[in-house]
Amino acid sequence: MFSKIVSRVSLLASLLIISIVAVQGQTLEAGIKSYENGNYASARSVFHALVTNAEPNATHWFWYGEALFADERFDSARIAYSQAISIAPKDAHAYVGLGKCNLRDGRKEDAKLNFDKALDLVSSKETEIKILVAYAYISADKNSDPNAAMDVLGKAQAVAKPNSPAMAKVFEALGDVADKKMESGDAMNNYEQSLRINRSSKSVLTKMGKMWLDARVPDSSFNNLTRAIAIDPTYPPAHRNMADLYFKSSQFEKAKAELDEYNKYADQTMEARKRYVAYLYKAKYYDVAITEVNKLLASEQTDVVLNRILACSYAELDKPADAELAFNRFFGIAPKEKILASDYSTFAKSLNKAGKDSLAIVMMENAMEADNSVDFVKEIMTAYYKLKKYEAAAKVLESKLASGYKPDVNVTFIGARSYYYSGNYKMADSMNAIIIEQAPKSPTGYLGRAKAILQMDTTATLAKPYFEKYLEVVKLDDAKNKKDILTAYDYLGSYAYQKDDIATATTYFEKLLALDPENKKAKEILAAFQNKKK
Repeated sequence: MFSKIVSRVSLLASLLIISIVAVQGQTLEAGIKSYENGNYASARSVFHALVTNAEPNATHWFWYGEALFADERFDSARIAYSQAISIAPKDAHAYVGLGKCNLRDGRKEDAKLNFDKALDLVSSKETEIKILVAYAYISADKNSDPNAAMDVLGKAQAVAKPNSPAMAKVFEALGDVADKKMESGDAMNNYEQSLRINRSSKSVLTKMGKMWLDARVPDSSFNNLTRAIAIDPTYPPAHRNMADLYFKSSQFEKAKAELDEYNKYADQTMEARKRYVAYLYKAKYYDVAITEVNKLLASEQTDVVLNRILACSYAELDKPADAELAFNRFFGIAPKEKILASDYSTFAKSLNKAGKDSLAIVMMENAMEADNSVDFVKEIMTAYYKLKKYEAAAKVLESKLASGYKPDVNVTFIGARSYYYSGNYKMADSMNAIIIEQAPKSPTGYLGRAKAILQMDTTATLAKPYFEKYLEVVKLDDAKNKKDILTAYDYLGSYAYQKDDIATATTYFEKLLALDPENKKAKEILAAFQNKKK
């Protein structure tokens, strides 16, 4: 959903800019433009200068209050609105602002008194104050009342002339209230009605672009945002949403270019700079992100998000030593409820690359504890396996199986080997039986069953069908399989020899000797067969 404050400011600004700017001059115009663009710090600075240095002026104080409210300085905003009223008690605007502060504080009756006062001060056919009241009703966070906003806008719509600029503003406000109610269809319909009257509304085009982006219709989003930027190339919200559009389509170079445009025209507040760093990380500009984060950390040392981005950026750049230092700092300052499963998992991967398997296991276990949907069973078992802690690896699988876990073939394979090397040949055989079900064309399960059975079978006869199946499916000309193929030839040849099947035994030992010409056992047995023939 479009930022609720930014989605309102351009319309609020346009409601007053025509009547005020002509009188107050370019300084007020610059402040209103900053406010319209969401640059509240700049707007606040301009309006503060006006109320400090100019003659007492209710309009200056009203706009100062608006900038303070948008910047979430609510107590100061209330003072500014009250000052405006003391200067011009019959100016309706500041009563709306004061009512907005009341509503946000949960003082609904006081808010209504101020809204009614504002409406009583203007003609019933006037629309500007009605629209301001509607926006006030949706600017109070949890105390917002979109239905009341709709009622006021209904009255504005009833008196606005069809196809007039006032009607365009009414439709835009109706769209914003519908958006607040998460009624995207109604919101879009009202934005389209507004745009039909005023084709050059950059704010409406930007809101439509954002809604199309959220609805995953990138072409429509792009078209609307492009039009908004063409109307005003300095409009930050359009550039920010265009950057989002490019990010979501993985066009990172274009996304960064739009971010640069956004930064050129937007206030460089800490929030904006943090947002920029987050974009850089998402776009995989890790080196740039690290540089920018370090600048911000000079004054925001304990910021959780900044420290997370720094640590993860080092990890993505395969700088495990720097990543470890950064992650240790991050975990030291981040409250447990703000640590994500991905924080543990990213650190674990970096530790794995650095060969710190034991610590990596701890991090992966933390990740699974933080989020039940996270599956690091394979990675944890692999880490234990590399450390030759076969029983520990097997216990990880046992624990998950007890809770209904369905392992894939890779996890089953590691489990089978872990059971085998820990001496639990029965479980190793069971795991390999599962592998055969999961991947019947793979030689792995057949070889695993043959080896496990061979360890348990004192008669050395039960492994025969699995060695035979192994040789049937394995790639005989693959060098990496040579050792296991030799084992299979040796077993099957010896089995045939025990059964006095000399022909079959000869075949297997000849294959063994062809693959391993220096094999002493094969040479001796084949020589013995030749001597018997003599």
